[in-house]
Amino acid sequence: MATATKPDARQPVQLAVPEISLDRRMRDGKEFVRDPVRRTFVRLTPEEWVRQYALAFLIDTVQAPIGLIAVEKGFTYNGMRRRADIVVFDRSANPLIIVECKSPETPITQDVFDQVSRYNTELRAPYVIVTNGSVHYCFRVDFNERSYRFLTDLPKYGQLQ
Repeated sequence: MATATKPDARQPVQLAVPEISLDRRMRDGKEFVRDPVRRTFVRLTPEEWVRQYALAFLIDTVQAPIGLIAVEKGFTYNGMRRRADIVVFDRSANPLIIVECKSPETPITQDVFDQVSRYNTELRAPYVIVTNGSVHYCFRVDFNERSYRFLTDLPKYGQLQ
């Protein structure tokens, strides 16, 4: 799969991330947040904060059905276990969107694009989002043409194909 090679070719996307109210709890001096997909409380790290906002965007704005979203989806790549931060599936259980979340202080570099591209050689999701909470990139992958196209916004779930 092709990856972006020129930083100036990338255009950050202004995702309309909704204001969300996180269900937070303290346990043993550590903060936890209720994940709506995993239906459990998870440690609220900087990356988890970004993941929760990405989930809110997918559920509230893109209108992805919560039952078709997986968080920290495990798969095997080159014989090694890996986990995608978020995978949204189509109604036939095929990956539709893969989201790679980084903590807010982690810059979105070529290494991040390479990582999600490697993951996507296995998952083959036609839509990819990379975010650190303040900078977002979204692109559409054409596996037949071995190309990609950066998007300025992501269509609603029912319009994705």
